[in-house]
Amino acid sequence: MTNGAGASARVAIESAYRSCEEVDLSWLAAAPRRNQWSLADDTLSFVSRLVTTLESRIIVEFGSGESTRALARAGAGIDPPAKVVALENDPLFRQRTRRALGRDGATETDVLLTPVVVRRWYGNNVPVYHLTRPFLSAMGRPDLVLVDGPPLPLGGREGSLLQALHLGRTGTVVLLDDASRPSEERALERALEICGDSVELVELADFAKGLAVLVVTSPLEGPAMPPAPSEDGSVE
Repeated sequence: MTNGAGASARVAIESAYRSCEEVDLSWLAAAPRRNQWSLADDTLSFVSRLVTTLESRIIVEFGSGESTRALARAGAGIDPPAKVVALENDPLFRQRTRRALGRDGATETDVLLTPVVVRRWYGNNVPVYHLTRPFLSAMGRPDLVLVDGPPLPLGGREGSLLQALHLGRTGTVVLLDDASRPSEERALERALEICGDSVELVELADFAKGLAVLVVTSPLEGPAMPPAPSEDGSVE
């Protein structure tokens, strides 16, 4: 990695990795937690510390849950506080996350109901979050993106990982949870193949569910929302 922003991101990643065991997660017990979709505690600790070491200003999460709470809490400790936006396709999960954030006092965190749609992108039909142009324009380029959705029954994360990487600027850190599962391994392999030298994989070991850490080294061409097909089935 040769550019300054990318080098700074790697320093932040390594610092967070060394010190993440110091993060206190006991406050999360204030609301029900633990389900099959939750981030493991070691990943939550690392993500929380990374927000601080990266000094994130804009954070985007694909999916929502206790990870959103952790991002909001960590982001609130930065001056100025980070803007946190979670994209959730399930109304029930959105409602639960918003209630939990309300109990935490994290009322500035947005959990947006965002449909998952299928688009043809880089030769594959993949599920992606429907990101509107007004949303993309208003949000700006994130410093940190956590990919924890959509769930595997809806088609997996190849599309959302590509979206996350296309959202980024030079130095943006993108995290892929559950990276030890075969479906995520395939999504990661595909993303690295497509993105080439524009993305660097930072090797970090020992996360319970696996965690892939990527840094955008140069902005990717094209939008983070692939084009919709026309009525005749062709891509507009």
